[in-house]
Amino acid sequence: MFSVWDLVEDIISSSKGHVLATSADSDEFAATFVEEDPIVTYHPALHSARLILEQSEFHPPPETVLVRWKTKRFPELVPSSTLRLLNRQLLVGDLVVKASDGQQRGTVLKAETKCTIQTTSLIRSGDNGPSIPAHFDTLEEIKAAGNQSNGYARQTPTRNGRGLPGSLSSRMEHGGRNEVAPVNQASVAGVERLSPPVLIPGVDLYDLRSPIEHQTGDPVLYHDWAGIIRSTLDEVTVRLLNNTVVTLSPEVRISKPAAQTLYSTFYHGDLVAVKKSDLRLGRWLFGAYDPNTEPLGVVVEIRPIEMTVDWQSNRTLDISSVAPEDFPEEVIGLDEIESGQYLFYDMQHFTAHPSMVTNATEFTCDPDTGAICGPRVGFLNVETARGKYGNVPDSSRLFDQPRASNLGYDMNVFEVVDSRTSVRVQWQNGSITQERAIDVIYADFTEEDLYPGDIVCTRETHLSPDGRHKIPRKAGVVQAVIADECIARVRWFSNPTLHLDTKEEYLALPDYLFGQLAHDVEALSIYDLVVPFGLDIGFLDSVFYAAGPYHIESGPADPNAWLGHVIENHMDATYTVRLGLSKQPRNVRASIDQISLALDPERVAEKEFIEQQEGYDEDGNPIFDPTDDMDLDLDSEEENDKTDGVIMMGGRQGTVEYLVDGQPMDSSMDNDSAWSTDDEANGESGDKMSISTATLANQVEVSTLSIPAYALLDGTVPVGHRYYEEKDTLANQTLRKVMKEHAILNSEGSMPAGIFVRSWESHCNLLRALIIGPSGTPYAECPFVFDILLPEGFPRKPPRFHFHHWTTGSFARNTKINPNLYEDGNVCLSLLNTWPGQETEGWIPGQSTLLQALISVQSLILVPEPFYNEPGYEGKRDIPGTDTQSVAYNERVLLQSHGFLEHALSSVLSTKEDLSLEGLEDIIRKTYVTSAGGSLLKKVIEYGEDMLRRSRAGDPTEMQKRDGISLISKGACQVLEKTLGNLKALLEANTTTEQNT
Repeated sequence: MFSVWDLVEDIISSSKGHVLATSADSDEFAATFVEEDPIVTYHPALHSARLILEQSEFHPPPETVLVRWKTKRFPELVPSSTLRLLNRQLLVGDLVVKASDGQQRGTVLKAETKCTIQTTSLIRSGDNGPSIPAHFDTLEEIKAAGNQSNGYARQTPTRNGRGLPGSLSSRMEHGGRNEVAPVNQASVAGVERLSPPVLIPGVDLYDLRSPIEHQTGDPVLYHDWAGIIRSTLDEVTVRLLNNTVVTLSPEVRISKPAAQTLYSTFYHGDLVAVKKSDLRLGRWLFGAYDPNTEPLGVVVEIRPIEMTVDWQSNRTLDISSVAPEDFPEEVIGLDEIESGQYLFYDMQHFTAHPSMVTNATEFTCDPDTGAICGPRVGFLNVETARGKYGNVPDSSRLFDQPRASNLGYDMNVFEVVDSRTSVRVQWQNGSITQERAIDVIYADFTEEDLYPGDIVCTRETHLSPDGRHKIPRKAGVVQAVIADECIARVRWFSNPTLHLDTKEEYLALPDYLFGQLAHDVEALSIYDLVVPFGLDIGFLDSVFYAAGPYHIESGPADPNAWLGHVIENHMDATYTVRLGLSKQPRNVRASIDQISLALDPERVAEKEFIEQQEGYDEDGNPIFDPTDDMDLDLDSEEENDKTDGVIMMGGRQGTVEYLVDGQPMDSSMDNDSAWSTDDEANGESGDKMSISTATLANQVEVSTLSIPAYALLDGTVPVGHRYYEEKDTLANQTLRKVMKEHAILNSEGSMPAGIFVRSWESHCNLLRALIIGPSGTPYAECPFVFDILLPEGFPRKPPRFHFHHWTTGSFARNTKINPNLYEDGNVCLSLLNTWPGQETEGWIPGQSTLLQALISVQSLILVPEPFYNEPGYEGKRDIPGTDTQSVAYNERVLLQSHGFLEHALSSVLSTKEDLSLEGLEDIIRKTYVTSAGGSLLKKVIEYGEDMLRRSRAGDPTEMQKRDGISLISKGACQVLEKTLGNLKALLEANTTTEQNT
């Protein structure tokens, strides 16, 4: 199993490279696309995969990997079986699972890496040119190919279909001809390598650093403000092969020779090519522009001349009350960067270097230099390196490029070509082991995760006497987690002060004071615990070092000792913090009461993502633009009788074909039956529809109920309807199309069991749907409510859906109950144009219907394994530990769904008014509690109690089959038992009421 950035080796040729994309995680590679697709070469055994790769936006098929070879210009798609894993990039704080056992997860506490580094080689252009140190690994490949840098046409497979080694694909075919692939056209025919590079093994990663001083994500201090570098604008200085030096504008496109221009990356020491027109306009530092000189040169300096900083905190102020104009400038230029007023936190060496520790117990670890140390590195301290590596073979090549010989530039830059990493991992059960990096696999964080050292509180809270905040019943520190039982052992604080925000779910207010820990340790369900936001302090987090965010203990003697980085957390609510900007950089042991979160790098990433997306709001949620119209004349279209389509759900796809009574559904139905009222409607909805979607095999058990699936109600639209304010009178053409949708919904046997739709005579373009979760899923027999708008211009514009996410009930949480159902109500579905997909996957005017959308929600969203609806997760099924995550997700969803059921019944069976349920009360009452309706609630309780018995009685072998639906963990049993008790009380109270009446 491979991951992005893994160091791999071809088992035949021993060629080395890095993984760019796998079937499980290829988004990072796909996100680099700009104006054209990347050129990709194919292993001889994979020519048949070319079309698959291109049509999937370069997501590799299963059992294949996209690799960037060290000595090749273009990435290659290769079979996974042809690769050997050499190393995996792991940093402090990474979550991992063992490749041999995915049940238990762990946190990397420490990483140590030994590297093999490669020196530069001397190159020359022409017989009389100067010798210049450079990295140019692909020179021999280019020359062996005949130096075809004027473009590469795609080769075609041979007649036997096996294909040609290294054949190219750039999706540049038009009209049956091959176009020239867009590669850098500078010639390297006159370039020769005078001396080969040498390899130096056994170099410790912590002795190395990147030549780039200021990098995206690094913290910045300015007076009392702290922020994160969001982006940099860099200028590049190049030493041409005729020994002249020019600085190029940041707008100039630079790439390696014979490489694809848009996707060529370059680093310090690389040989690059530039257009002559760009050279001519450069700032010449040595020599002058010569049109007769080939535009080839070596990168000698990369310097930021502008930065964008996301200012996130202030050492003395609550920034929520600071006006935007009082923040520091977001964009700073070269003068400010070099002024000395801005302090840049060196993330590459925020921990103590072994040669600089002040005591034997001081924490040391590999730096965060990226990509197993990054493409180009130099020594952190040259004199220390001379003493440590001066006697290894060929060590003279480590220091043979002094600045005096290179026009003042440091060219002792190296490339990491091989490495081996070992990591120290703390597992959820509290044990600590030493592992090879290749024996563990990255694990994605999930909301169900708890780890030793986490600060947690109970989900059970009460309001403070003044009603200004919520107070949890208890707060403590996780000591260990029994992963397969979902049980955490927690050591509680004796008398903590912890206030939670009343609006934001489990947001810790900054006035916390935890004090001393008690000795007692209690075991309880992880589902009863939560890590409050603001207390989710982990490895590498930037923190205020203080008694609180507004009480700073640094003074004039050490004014910058207030910002640090967490490099270790302990199980007694203390943390090891590195004060990297202090006058005396050091590690300190601080309690939770002395630190608070200062910076959030994820906020920067979210901003970047949102700004790059079209069709998403400021919170990153998909939106529908009601002003977006399509110039279609629907009346002149011939509408299809059969409605089917491909629907995208996250990373999975389903095809749904709708049939009524075994025949294609007639979408042109237009009759008066669409306008029957609730009293007039008497058709049963129990007949199941034949649908070509496997997930509908598990239907809900309400087919015998005499409840109309569709009804048009008297009166006006409830004010609680999400689209109440958009209930304008429709144009005649739109109204006719809306009536046709009602006719489809009201046709006998049109809707599968478990879908109920209500609308109102006054505004029939507003509807409310109740979907009961299908059996065999964690949503089984629980209610889910959607408000629907058929907007003006329908069906040129798709329906708009709003999901009612309830946050009351014994386990109703403000957490997505499905990757496609957002807490704020957004419904993510390609058919609604709220999820990006191909044209055939979206709403098709004149063909797609509201019924199709409703069935898609039931069959493609409310599924047995919703975890895999997350984008890209379908490809992770074979990764160790992923099935455990999916089961935990199912358990949480099952508990949350039962919380939804409790909310709905509590509202309908009591005097409490819930505006999201108006129009559906009778359905819920008849479906769940009336004896005439079959009392689905009684069945839910009986099934739940049977599940509890089986789960608690299951032996370890049986519990390995735990799926979060029919068998659940001990921790989930504890929570479900409480909810079932509440549901039973509701049923008994209603039964008593029925008997009395």
